[in-house]
Amino acid sequence: MGIRGGTVSQSYTAQYEILWSAIQETLEAPKAKIEHSDYSAGVIIATTGLNFWSAGTRFTISVRNVGNSTTVEISAKPKNKITVVDYGQGTREIQRIFQQLEEILASAASDKPHKENEKTCPACGAKLAKDAKFCPECGRKMEE
Repeated sequence: MGIRGGTVSQSYTAQYEILWSAIQETLEAPKAKIEHSDYSAGVIIATTGLNFWSAGTRFTISVRNVGNSTTVEISAKPKNKITVVDYGQGTREIQRIFQQLEEILASAASDKPHKENEKTCPACGAKLAKDAKFCPECGRKMEE
């Protein structure tokens, strides 16, 4: 626990592009405002407003490829410069963001077909056999 915030990093096997969009979706949950987003530099700066636990937090999120994985580092500092001690609130908010990020990534992974002999209907999302001509759920003709 830092006196004025904290920094936590985690590595993922997900591709950079997938993590980038998942982070932006994650930031919508705590109603964070994205103030700056630079995809090519891998930096997002977001802030949260006043709530019962905090006078607001400023997050700096960096996403970078490292070998075969993608590393996400999140730093949190009180938005209000006169805050001397945040009592671990920044670190708790970072952990909450990482937890929501992992839930989004898990949800995205479960939406994809897991077997080579499966495909998904583009109309209704039903799982189909790879050689299916029509979707058994909605009846849409599958393209060859």
